Amino acid sequence: MLTDTHCHLGSHKFPTEELAYTRAPKAMKSFVLSLFLLTVSFGNFFTSGVKYFILNEDGSSKLPGASEFWFWTGLVGLAAVLFVFVSKSYKSKTYLQEEEVDPVDA
Repeated sequence: MLTDTHCHLGSHKFPTEELAYTRAPKAMKSFVLSLFLLTVSFGNFFTSGVKYFILNEDGSSKLPGASEFWFWTGLVGLAAVLFVFVSKSYKSKTYLQEEEVDPVDA
């Protein structure tokens, strides 16, 4: 059964997706959005691969109790530290884009 949170998640844009879309030049919006979705799929693949290696054959975790939680927390912390260094080199660009006027409305 889906909760309200799961149902409403599909109707909202995620901030990273919105950033990728709004910062892309008009001619490259689809390409940039496809790269964003590709990186999300790589993240999911990485997570499932790591989970595969930390599971025993009987389905139990090799990291008992809170150890698995702290393992994932450490990975997220490492990603946050790496993000700090990457974000310092990020140069923001704003692309002014005009709305196309529909010939029927003109």
